[in-house]
Amino acid sequence: MSKGDPVLLATTIFVLQEGGNYKQFHRGETVPGLNEEQVDRLTKCGALGSSADLAPEVDEVDSVEDDPSTDGGKPDEDATKADLIEWLVDNAVDADGADYTASKLQSLNKAALWELINAVED
Repeated sequence: MSKGDPVLLATTIFVLQEGGNYKQFHRGETVPGLNEEQVDRLTKCGALGSSADLAPEVDEVDSVEDDPSTDGGKPDEDATKADLIEWLVDNAVDADGADYTASKLQSLNKAALWELINAVED
């Protein structure tokens, strides 16, 4: 992640400000004032990231052709974390045969998601 303020990937977060008040931040907003430990913890759980980690909103998707889950192939190398999770939910099952859920996959980093994707046979 860059040295700038992290971007909120979660829907909403409340951050304690100086003076004891909480400030609410929404998905896509930068979250200033967090210490390094908070940024590390929130990044590991998938709540913070960079603007590149934000998945496009539904109305921002140009066409079905750009959606990696519709072409039967695996996601592009530059796919976002959200794209990888979506692909796994649509195309893979867990080792016990259960479908993956987005909430279960959210805690994984992109490298772990790619390992799961590459384990799926075409």
